[in-house]
Amino acid sequence: MLDRLRNEAINNNSNVKIKQAIAVKHTITRLYYEQTLSNLDLGRQLFMTPPSVTSILNSLIKEGIVEMKGRGYSNGGRKPMLYGLVPDFGYILSIDMDQYYTKMAIFNMHNINVTPIKTFHLRLNNERSTFDILVSEIHSLIEISTIDTSKILGIGLSMPGFVNTQLGVNFTFLNFGNEKPFRTLIEEEFGMPVFIENDASVLAIAENKFGLAKGVKNALVLKMSWGVGLGLILNGHLYRGHAGLAGEFSHIPIVDSEIICSCGKQGCLETETSALVVAKLAKEGIRNGKISSLQGMVNDDLDKIEAEMVVKAANMGDQYSVQILSIIGYKLGKGIAILMHLFNPELIVLGGNMAKANQFLTIPIQQALNKYCIPLIQENTRIVVSKLDENGGLLGAVAMVFDNIFVEKVK
Repeated sequence: MLDRLRNEAINNNSNVKIKQAIAVKHTITRLYYEQTLSNLDLGRQLFMTPPSVTSILNSLIKEGIVEMKGRGYSNGGRKPMLYGLVPDFGYILSIDMDQYYTKMAIFNMHNINVTPIKTFHLRLNNERSTFDILVSEIHSLIEISTIDTSKILGIGLSMPGFVNTQLGVNFTFLNFGNEKPFRTLIEEEFGMPVFIENDASVLAIAENKFGLAKGVKNALVLKMSWGVGLGLILNGHLYRGHAGLAGEFSHIPIVDSEIICSCGKQGCLETETSALVVAKLAKEGIRNGKISSLQGMVNDDLDKIEAEMVVKAANMGDQYSVQILSIIGYKLGKGIAILMHLFNPELIVLGGNMAKANQFLTIPIQQALNKYCIPLIQENTRIVVSKLDENGGLLGAVAMVFDNIFVEKVK
């Protein structure tokens, strides 16, 4: 229906029909994000008259896209009818990748995964065999779901690395040189729209649509994991920069060090604050005589220590783990002070696996801000720990696909 309306609008060169098609998309978008709305609420949000909204809703009900959801609350008089999306009118296949593990699931229009979340080991690199494994796993998920592929609206991919969304290229991973862009290869394989984005930006989308940054005009979202990614919500929109590479917080040259970063440069924040550094500090300290419950967690096989274990140990009272996180948090705070001076955000959300450390990171971050940040800027910025669970990246990838398909501005 949406494509037909859009094509009719273009073919007839009618501004009225173009606006009608866009109004339909906006109606679907508002119902997606708000779940249920009345005719009156939709009209207020879309700046449309009740008769116009009613006409669109009736059309979408006839197409099997919208359904009545019962009556809403009223202070007096007749209770308004509520409308919402039919959950299975379409689906989105969401994929959330990090450097070592990939998660995927298929979601309906109520943001509920209709397949179990599938997690498998996949070390990202630039080998074609890695791409083939990913494709095989996607095919397997679709087959298990028994969903008609014509009802899958698109595929959203959240990935680490230097991602150019417009070109559909990840310059860091799954980049096969002179071959077609990664996004194009996936689109040709599955015959549906594909959208890729840097994982920190996807987490920022999730926070802005479903999390603590919902409704916030200027927010920074940190993904603290193998690196320290940054997603920027500026003036209410995701900011990608000129070539789509904005937000590389990990690689600001903040330390005087000879350590070579994964990007090939020296002095990067990542070399002193990433999850890999947390694990490295834990291993080195224990080998040099530090006492920690981490030893028991890995049966004295120190090579098995990972950053998430350090976070878990700190939350259980392990003092050496607390000490490590305090060091990391203070260095992060110094970097965050730079971000606050540059962007003057209303909100900073700490996300990713490392954010589970909570006060063991937020307190040293605050201590660093007290030293390095201008008080007037600091007092107008809130720092919070994300409340999205470990599947926030999947939700962000779903919203990314939805917005690319349905969100369109009236010109």
